[in-house]
Amino acid sequence: MRFFQGMIERTQMSGRPGLKTQTANLKRSAKLERRITGRDSVVKLGWYAKYAMAHQNGMTIQHPGGTPYIVTKNGAVFMKKDGSYPPQVKFTKPHPIKIPKRLHVFEQFRASGREIILRATADQLRKAIAT
Repeated sequence: MRFFQGMIERTQMSGRPGLKTQTANLKRSAKLERRITGRDSVVKLGWYAKYAMAHQNGMTIQHPGGTPYIVTKNGAVFMKKDGSYPPQVKFTKPHPIKIPKRLHVFEQFRASGREIILRATADQLRKAIAT
């Protein structure tokens, strides 16, 4: 699972179009949990940043508006909310913002998870036999 985690972080969380790494909070929120019950071992991998599922599934959020901006010949330029604005400043109105699906963790695991687990198990068996 650590191999799969690294693969997802390298291929889906590292500067892809639409998903820019700014704080690395999403990567740091990864948790790998292992639970052993009798002879069964269950491994759970998840990313627990509050916005992780928004990137995995996509969603629409409601922006409250009030962001200052000015219109230039190249389009809108957004400004910091500091209270000192030029006379031509406008403010955004409340509006929905659609966040598209950007991560494909579940799909990637469905496609390659079995192979990853079999390869890791075979590697561990080879190591155990060699000792």
